[in-house]
Amino acid sequence: NTFPTPSELLCDLSARDRLSQKDHRRAVRRKAHQDQIAIALGYIPTDPDAISSHDKKRFYLDCLEQYVLYLHNQLRLVGVEPVPVERVSSGRGLTSRSIRVRVLKSGPSECRMLSSVPSSRQ
Repeated sequence: NTFPTPSELLCDLSARDRLSQKDHRRAVRRKAHQDQIAIALGYIPTDPDAISSHDKKRFYLDCLEQYVLYLHNQLRLVGVEPVPVERVSSGRGLTSRSIRVRVLKSGPSECRMLSSVPSSRQ
């Protein structure tokens, strides 16, 4: 066992660099292909790192609203009238934090009680 010579070290580094460049080119091609598919489907490809957290939340809520509208249309197709959706003012209802606290504080008896309540689908 001998120590590698400087030229051997440089050869190893250049070989590793070529492999990483291949991987990088493959990733760039894959992303470009995925972006083309997204555009063909009508989506606008976005870089998640370039979007602020506020915009991410807004996009998420927009997607949820669109999905609810889709589900309402599906229910209407089978002859069921969905419950209308209403926007809740910021002062009404529970916040996400208070909901989490309630879930964490609820003991096993509340969980059993909720699971024993018959659902309207049964």
